[in-house]
Amino acid sequence: MSLNQEQFALLSRGIIDLRGPITEETFDYVRDCFTALVAQDCPSITVWITSDGGGINAGLSIYDILRNYEGYVTGLVIGKARSIALLILQACDERQAHANATVFLHDPIYTVGHAVLAQCIRTQDVGEFEAMRQRMIGILVEKSKLSRREVINLCRRKTTFYANEAKKHGFIDELI
Repeated sequence: MSLNQEQFALLSRGIIDLRGPITEETFDYVRDCFTALVAQDCPSITVWITSDGGGINAGLSIYDILRNYEGYVTGLVIGKARSIALLILQACDERQAHANATVFLHDPIYTVGHAVLAQCIRTQDVGEFEAMRQRMIGILVEKSKLSRREVINLCRRKTTFYANEAKKHGFIDELI
């Protein structure tokens, strides 16, 4: 395992700290944490989230790990959970946020940029990208109190909510 001293100390207290960009390295960290947790019979954990988002593939992979974990998972937004970080939060059994935290949701098609989208079209990855996009929208619909159309509209508008508004819309369960 490649956990540093701070990460190991937090994990021994049942805490995984998702801080900064969501990358393949973040996925590796989460994967290492869950290897250790499963070896301990899947204790309850808390995932601290402070992130502007990041890679869709890494984020969806982290979502899958959290969603399939047999122990109880509490997610806590400390400061911000933007983009794919908000989606990761949706995998948690209980979704909490500090009162002054913010969440941000958007349609990933508007942030990949024209060059990346053109590359997807050239390499025929556009179908795969659209499948990921639809999966992300589906997760937000499933966990929120909103219809598919409402979630799509919020994503297109690039919406930021404070924690109390995020709770009203069903993206978090509890303010801390």
